[in-house]
Amino acid sequence: MALEKVIEAKHELKNKKRGGAISTEKNTSDRLVCVSCGMAVEVDYPLTESSQDEVEKRSGFRPESHRIILYGYCQDCACNLN
Repeated sequence: MALEKVIEAKHELKNKKRGGAISTEKNTSDRLVCVSCGMAVEVDYPLTESSQDEVEKRSGFRPESHRIILYGYCQDCACNLN
């Protein structure tokens, strides 16, 4: 069931890309998503903001928003893998 949620989210993202519509909202919600239980946690790490600044500095491209989703195993599910 949890994997189905992740797959559904990926399909939703693909559909948005195909539609050609790009959101101009300042969306910087980065998430950690467990592929086992489906737990999703919003995170706010300075690394993502500094990476965005670095992109602008190196390329001249001025990012307006970003979204990073890391897929893996939460602490509880990772303990059950062994």
